[in-house]
Amino acid sequence: MNVVATVRPIVLFYGLVLFGGYACARLAARSAVRHEPVAAATKLRQRNFFLGALFAVVMVLVGVPTGVLAILAQLTEQIPVLGSTAVQDVLFYASVVFGPALLGYLTVSLAMLPAWRELKDIEVSAWSGVRNTTRGYVATVAPKFGLFVLGMTLSPGIAVVVGTAVAYTIYAVSSPWVFERLNDSRPLDADERERLGETADRDVPIRVVNASDVKESQGFAVGVVPGFRRVYLTDFLLDELTATEVRAVTEHEFAHFHRGHLLVRMVVSGLLVVGIAATIAEASAWSLFLAVVVGIPYWLALAAASRWTEYDADRQAATAESATAMAGALDALGEHNLLRREHNVLDALLETHPSIERRTARLGADENNSTSQTETTDSPV
Repeated sequence: MNVVATVRPIVLFYGLVLFGGYACARLAARSAVRHEPVAAATKLRQRNFFLGALFAVVMVLVGVPTGVLAILAQLTEQIPVLGSTAVQDVLFYASVVFGPALLGYLTVSLAMLPAWRELKDIEVSAWSGVRNTTRGYVATVAPKFGLFVLGMTLSPGIAVVVGTAVAYTIYAVSSPWVFERLNDSRPLDADERERLGETADRDVPIRVVNASDVKESQGFAVGVVPGFRRVYLTDFLLDELTATEVRAVTEHEFAHFHRGHLLVRMVVSGLLVVGIAATIAEASAWSLFLAVVVGIPYWLALAAASRWTEYDADRQAATAESATAMAGALDALGEHNLLRREHNVLDALLETHPSIERRTARLGADENNSTSQTETTDSPV
């Protein structure tokens, strides 16, 4: 087999698909930015996700009927170390699934980058766009890809369950290290520590993430092991929010640690990942059907549990700082990040974070209840 002659049409075919994906995504992005900013940002996020996922799948499907499989077979014959089943599986999924899927998603994201530049008034280069998208893809998809491959290489039964559970636990425990590697972060400077006050001296270190090329006001709680946990705040959040609002966001992130939210999410998500891996390893029609029947309601329950943790963290932040500060922070986050204030029915079921309207309304209700109880307690008998 002439490998070079086989590669040329494959590259051409992939190139045509990527060009089509880029053109479609560019048109979709231009259509989105014709709306007002919040609606435009919502449409861009939705179209980026769906088109990115679509062309990722298309790129994978393109590789199956072409000569990629023939090239892999030729390589495994000529290079003995590639002959083992485990290595073949990894090579196949990396070259036919993971790599092409990344190219498809990356192409769509690059096509939408000019629209984000216009919408958020940011000067982000194409290289930064590639880097940011790749980092996000690697952080969210690569671990699942590794677990997927693990499920394919291990024998069905207890081996795949234990192996996947161990791998997922390692991934969850090492998440602060992964976050540090994928993001440009630094310690708080003197001015930032002064704004945070006593909050800066809590038991979990606070670090600042550079978000200059995306203009995102965000806070993250990362890690499940005491002593190896971090709270991250973007520099854009520190610049754009008031001191009380920044402290409220920080208290919200601390609450995720102190109330055990991250551990609960890790365990519940881990059960889902282990179940999917076991289903893949079984590779039977019945197991796939059972996975769909059980997996959908399980995901809805997981999303609902995640939303509850956000409400609970809001409540803890309101107690530590004030409900007004937390509600103001949520309003500011929605404004700066161009987020919708309310979700439709489907999003309300699937999203892991409640809408801003629901969260601020819940904070207002909690504050009113607290005020009523105080007045009742302090009133004369």
